[in-house]
Amino acid sequence: MIGHRKLFRLGEFIGEKIFTFLSFLFVGPLKKYRNISATQVARSLVSKMNSDDDGVYVLDFENFKNQ
Repeated sequence: MIGHRKLFRLGEFIGEKIFTFLSFLFVGPLKKYRNISATQVARSLVSKMNSDDDGVYVLDFENFKNQ
């Protein structure tokens, strides 16, 4: 998950850049390992919480990117 962090971590920074650069390789079942922004995740969660749907839901990459 990418986004602004108060604490700088070199490994996370390098990993984020590598995964972003190579994201075109993550197709099919690997699509769920692409970078996604914390903002997209938060929007999806709030949207689902505000819906009238009852039950327990598992949101995957496809759910997050459409928000």
